Formats: sequence, structure tokens, C-alpha cells
Amino acid sequence: MFGYKCPVCGKETQYIPKFQGLCLDCFIKTRLGESLNGIESIKIDGKICPICGRISFNGSWYFLSKKLIEKRILGYLKDRVNLKSLGKISIEVVLNDDNILDIIETEEINGNFALRLEENILKQGIFTIKLKKKICPSCTSKAAGKYFESIIHIRLNVKTKDELRMKKKLIREIILSKVNDPFVNIKTLRNGFDVRLSDKVFESELLKLLSKNFTNIKINRYSTKKKTPDKKKIITINHLSITL
Repeated sequence: MFGYKCPVCGKETQYIPKFQGLCLDCFIKTRLGESLNGIESIKIDGKICPICGRISFNGSWYFLSKKLIEKRILGYLKDRVNLKSLGKISIEVVLNDDNILDIIETEEINGNFALRLEENILKQGIFTIKLKKKICPSCTSKAAGKYFESIIHIRLNVKTKDELRMKKKLIREIILSKVNDPFVNIKTLRNGFDVRLSDKVFESELLKLLSKNFTNIKINRYSTKKKTPDKKKIITINHLSITL
């Protein structure tokens, strides 16, 4: 078909100068030896913030993205295999699940990867990133905030464990969808959440989102007074007790 055979294994192949006349398999063996063996299944460790869902590798925190995982896996491979002299190396990953709530619950990210030399696949395999829960510096800073402007107590009126689980998952998705807003901390309780906010603006936004997704919402409002850390003034903290 190609009219050319690999001088090492005799396999019919296309003559590609950058492969030095070898087929891809022999080129990999010649240039990389056995170094690609054993990486069909990659395991990497990381951390995940259970509050905002950021992922951490080597002390830096990022929101989950396909590009982030590709960069981490490629870095893992470069640490173990000499890829520098091969040319344009890239990697493609497919995530089995990119739902951050599921990932927080299972504490791992799984998927497939393909290591490429330009258009040629050097290696394919699967990967698992095991994640330990650790509150990120951003959420730690918020959680250690000097004071809260609003605290929303969400309690769930349910009859079954499945209904409780579904409602809690939906509410957490609603809250995390506003992760860039200044909420301070989410405390998960057996029958709901306590959400501490550093800005009262988010209070009304959260109520709107809950109203879109739930009916028969019962809301009770009250307030408390608290001195600021410098003792120079007294602030009013809004409390909302919401039953869904």
C-alpha cells in the first residue's frame, strides 16, 4: 500500500523523515525506549476545595477545566519521559464527568488521554486524579472574614432520603453557580445549609434562584447586632430562615 517498509520490523509504512524512516512503533521504541510502558493507567494526586470546587496541583488553585487537566497530565508525563526532543507534543483528554458536585462527592476525576506527536498518537490510556478535600486559601480567607452581612438558614422539608439528597444537590448547585459572588461559607447540615454571606446583595440573588426552582417557600426574617472587629461600630446582620 505504501511501497515502503520499516527497516527494523518490516512493517509497511509511510516514509516520514522526522521518524527517521521508521514506523511509528519503532520510532517510539528507539527514541523513548521502554519509558512509555506502564503509563497506560496514570494516577495523580491533587486537592479539591469542598466549598468552591477549585482544584489544586503543586500548591496552586484553579477552577476545573479540560485545559487544566491536559496541562497537569502532560506535566506528569514530561517528568517521567524525555519528550523534549520529539517536536510538537500535545495531549488530549476526555473527562468521564465534569460535574464539580459529583467530583467533590467522589473525590476523584477520571477520563481518557491521548499523547500526540503532531497528528500521530504516541500513547493512549486512562487517568485517575485522586483528590483530598482541603479548603482553598480564597475560601479560608472568606470563612475567616471579619464579619458577615447576612446568614441564610436553609432547611428542607422532605419525606424520603432520596428527596433530601436531590434537594441538597440542587441547592448546592445553585449556590456554587454564584461562586464568584461574595458568599463567605457554606455549612452543610443534615437537613439543609447555613450560608454566610459577606455581601447582602447576594442575599436577594440567592432568593430569586431558589424561588425559580422551588415552590411553597417559607421565609422568616430577623436580624442581630454585632460589633466590628475594631469595636468602632455596630453592624446589623440579616438572618433569613428558609424552609423548602
